[in-house]
Amino acid sequence: MKKITLLLIAAAFLCTTANADDINTSLQFAYSDGTTVPDGSEITVTSAIEDEFKGEIELPSGLYILNTTDDTCGVGMTITVSRLDNGALQYCLLGSCKSTTELIDNVSAGTGLLKAGAMDDLMTEYIPEDYGTCTATLTIGVYEAGIIGAGDYIGEGPTITVNFVYDDTSLGITDVAVADSEITGYYSVSGEKLSAPQKGVNIVKYANGQTVKTINK
Repeated sequence: MKKITLLLIAAAFLCTTANADDINTSLQFAYSDGTTVPDGSEITVTSAIEDEFKGEIELPSGLYILNTTDDTCGVGMTITVSRLDNGALQYCLLGSCKSTTELIDNVSAGTGLLKAGAMDDLMTEYIPEDYGTCTATLTIGVYEAGIIGAGDYIGEGPTITVNFVYDDTSLGITDVAVADSEITGYYSVSGEKLSAPQKGVNIVKYANGQTVKTINK
């Protein structure tokens, strides 16, 4: 038991020595290549991808949490969504994901342990139903490393704001015509049949069996 106690003290010490002013930088927001995002940054995400399996549009943030210390740290994150024009925002921590379709204020994404030098993919992404903007503010919480999870709270880590903007420039697709084939139906991204094309994303089905996803401006 003495050895375990000493290890926990060492881990807590490492997670508290990387402070800059009042912000604990032991854990930082970063991109997949390890480039860190400074505290207080405001970034804008406009690139969207099409998830054909789920039938939805997604704007991924590409953000991770990076442990900059030489030992395991307890990690947590809180999130505030101050704007959500439509759709949903998904956010995750250590593989545990939640989503919201409403504005939220300082909601916990959970806690856990992050090994030395490791990165956790936050899988934070805006899933719009139409053109619109989602604004989310993320704050890291730094904790002691407990035996099976995060221990006592040490202090606040960096905070960043992400603006997800989905508009007619977000995807490289426009209205598409399929030669010599009749349109047999229009559908929403959720699969609901439409009487006519709607503003935003439409799924168009043709008599030749082809299905095309288009944007109606």
